[in-house]
Amino acid sequence: MKQKKNKKPNIPLRRKMAVLYQRVALLLRMLVVVCIYLIFFTKYFSFIRTSLNNELYEITADLGLKLENVIIDGQQNTTSEDILTTLNADKGTPIFSINLAEIKDSLEKDRWINSVIVERRLPNTIYISLNERRPIAIWQINQQLYLIDNEGYQISDKNIDKFSQLLHVVGTDANLHAEKLIEDLSTKPAIAAKVLSAVRFGERRWNLNLQENIVVKMPENDFEKALEYLAQLHEANKLFAQDYKILDLRVSNKYYLEKNIEPKESEKKSK
Repeated sequence: MKQKKNKKPNIPLRRKMAVLYQRVALLLRMLVVVCIYLIFFTKYFSFIRTSLNNELYEITADLGLKLENVIIDGQQNTTSEDILTTLNADKGTPIFSINLAEIKDSLEKDRWINSVIVERRLPNTIYISLNERRPIAIWQINQQLYLIDNEGYQISDKNIDKFSQLLHVVGTDANLHAEKLIEDLSTKPAIAAKVLSAVRFGERRWNLNLQENIVVKMPENDFEKALEYLAQLHEANKLFAQDYKILDLRVSNKYYLEKNIEPKESEKKSK
């Protein structure tokens, strides 16, 4: 017997057109996805992306979404001029065209600024919140002066005179230990008020330069004990009334006190 040949299925034309349409539609969708990726996520068609963005920004600006106000919060030592220069946007600039991430990164390069928050507050305001570094002392190293914060970070070497009331610390690593020194001195405010400067020796201990040209050699350990001794001398009116030149408190059980052999200026005049 002769085998019957397999006949090709007779697919209706409508069904064929439907399948072709689905394939073409899938291909077009894939092509659209590829184009969107190329335009928005690669540099190859950046000019198209820039053009589309600019058109969108202009449309939103016409709807009232444009820069009218800049609010700066937390500003103390950073100048408004520097902040606005970094913002680099005039009044009327489409508010969505302002790159907040770039502004934040640029502002945080300022040594006065620890951190920044930059926000769009629609419809027309840019809000900038600054967390500025707070200077706690003036650090002298290699004959150069710097304002430093509690971490010893060098904030600035400008306008030092503006902060002349801050403690003056001198020497290698003095910036890293300034906060602890200030905390310790704050427990004896009467002594702290008399300290003109503090010099770091051997990266391990301090010399305190007091009023009346008194030098106090503080110990590496037992700093608080030596400070208590100074406070007691001051309370007994024996610190500045005895014409001391040097107080060596480096050894806790053997303090050495040296008086100034030079007569005071008032004594010279009376002779």
